[in-house]
Formats: sequence, C-alpha cells, structure tokens
Amino acid sequence: MQRVLLKESAAQLTGRFRNEQVWVGGTGYSPHGASHIAPHHSRIPAAIDDLVQFTERQDLGGLTHIAVAHAQFETIYPSSDGNGRPGETLSRGCCETPDSLDAYCCLYLLGHL
Repeated sequence: MQRVLLKESAAQLTGRFRNEQVWVGGTGYSPHGASHIAPHHSRIPAAIDDLVQFTERQDLGGLTHIAVAHAQFETIYPSSDGNGRPGETLSRGCCETPDSLDAYCCLYLLGHL
C-alpha cells in the first residue's frame, strides 16, 4: 500500500520500517518542541506485532476497534514518511467491513508497509 501511495514522492522509503528516529513538529534536526516523538526504530517490530494482536480482538465494537487500531498505528509511526496516508486508507477500508480489521493484518503480512 505504501509503495502505491508514495511511489512518486518517496519510493526509497517504501517496503520497510524506518531505521531512524522520527517526530512530528519540532525542527528538521531536533525533536525539541515536537508534538509527537515516535518510539525508537528498534521497537517497531514488537509494536506492530502488538497492533496485529489487538486487531484480532473480538470484544470491542467496530468503530472503537478501528479508532484504537488507527491511533496505535499512527503512534508507532513505522515509516520515515507517509504514515498518515496508509493509516487513513486502512481505516477507511476497515469501515467498509467494521467487523474485521484484516487490512491491518495485511499491513504486517505483506512486507510490513
């Protein structure tokens, strides 16, 4: 999915997890003043595993399930760029079949991004 969404703007970043620290806000060289600092890149595989496990839960309503999974994905921020577009696309896909979050599992199984 990320390959399609970023093929024109950042093709070199697709198909893998980020290998650097990223943040939202602050400056290009420092997270000082950032509104969000993503987890260290070494923690991404475990965080994605946790997200996939969460998507398999059956005890939440559809909208709650989608919202929490989306927030968890965006908090992990698994790529150096373009996390919002895959996250939004996955959420929209899940809304079409709210009793299933298979799209998030596909993210993991199809090369993670």
